[in-house]
Amino acid sequence: MISGLLDGKTLLKPDYAIGYEVVVILIAGLLLAIALPLVSATRAVILSVGVAALVGGLNFWLYLGAGLVLPLAGALITRNIGPREFPKSALASASIPAT
Repeated sequence: MISGLLDGKTLLKPDYAIGYEVVVILIAGLLLAIALPLVSATRAVILSVGVAALVGGLNFWLYLGAGLVLPLAGALITRNIGPREFPKSALASASIPAT
C-alpha cells in the first residue's frame, strides 16, 4: 500500500466489482451448463479448465492493464463440491427391496 502510494500506482476496487462477479459467474456457469452435457468426460475437463483459465486471465489482464482489483475466487470456487452426506434415515427409506 505504501509502496503504491509512493510510486503513484494505487490499485482500485471499483464500485461495480460485485456486478462484475455476478456477470462472470452467470456467463461461465451458463456456458458450462450448456456445453458440459454435450461433450465427453475428457473434453468436459478440458472445457472446465479452459473456462477457469479464461476467467483468471481476464482478471489478471484487468489487474495489470487498468489496475483494477476484481473478485476472482467466487467465479472459480463453488460450494458443496463432492458427494453430500445423507441422514441414515433417508438412506434406509430409499433402500430397494430384494427381488
